[in-house]
Amino acid sequence: MTHYYKVKVSQDEGGKVGAVGRVGTLSEPENDNFAKIKIQSPAEFLGPKSENGKSLYWTPEDLYVSSVAVCIFTTFIKIAQNSHLKFKGFEVVAEGKMEENEDGESWFSEIVQDENVFIADEKYKRKALRIVEKAEENCLIARSMKTKVITNPKAEIMRD
Repeated sequence: MTHYYKVKVSQDEGGKVGAVGRVGTLSEPENDNFAKIKIQSPAEFLGPKSENGKSLYWTPEDLYVSSVAVCIFTTFIKIAQNSHLKFKGFEVVAEGKMEENEDGESWFSEIVQDENVFIADEKYKRKALRIVEKAEENCLIARSMKTKVITNPKAEIMRD
């Protein structure tokens, strides 16, 4: 079975140069249910920046790192529900490491993810961590990348 995914990126200020010309909108052209997302070139690559020097909108680099985190998240939720895991929440915090060689070529060498399952009781800890491991193994995005994905799963008891 083959699936296709389509996106559209359009320049917000058509034909403009400089930082203002490096801003656009990401959308799904065949699905109006998707929120449009403002995107830009990273501040460190001449995209617009705030007073603190950070990018104003999502960058391709942010989206690359977040695609792994979202994949692990959605895969975990599916497996946890199918496994009848009693959990109170799940979160993933990911950080990508971009390196540059002497020729100025950049790449993501690794993405480090902290995954935390919030459980009600210690008795669910082993099962929760096993499901995180299965989500990591089955994440289509991570399996499709050359970037090394390092995971740090944990299960934390959350009382009401």
